[in-house]
Amino acid sequence: MNKISLYDRFFQFGYVARDAEVAMAQFNDSFGPVEWVILRATPEYPQMTRVAFAFRGGVNIEVIEATDVPSLYRDFLPVADQTMRLHHLGFIVDDYPATVERLKVEGYDIPFSLSDSDFTNFAYADARAKVGHYLEYVKMMPAGQKFWESIPGYSGLP
Repeated sequence: MNKISLYDRFFQFGYVARDAEVAMAQFNDSFGPVEWVILRATPEYPQMTRVAFAFRGGVNIEVIEATDVPSLYRDFLPVADQTMRLHHLGFIVDDYPATVERLKVEGYDIPFSLSDSDFTNFAYADARAKVGHYLEYVKMMPAGQKFWESIPGYSGLP
């Protein structure tokens, strides 16, 4: 079986932060201003309060504001640090079930996934021991594609 390339169809740097406003300001101060689109988390996701999205140079930047609920987001942050941390790299996939199965066969733990959404189907592969962060594999669904197209700076997905 062929190994999954860690870099096929890369589209996203995913960050976690305790405060999305602070993280967005840090990003804008460091890399120049971008226009952010912010989504409030719904009750079925108690591990986050909101998620901010922007594009810079054709790449999506995601900032997930973690809550105090134990999760792969909160547990990735140092206790008292207010800076954002790289949490994952995101990759677009066409065959979501086959990708998840291949990740499992190759020994990756999948600590969080969603596969019944009309927005996106996604899975986090725990690659911290190999590359220091998670990898997120995303199958974009029609509603998700429309959302991405609404984010300023969007120029298409790989």
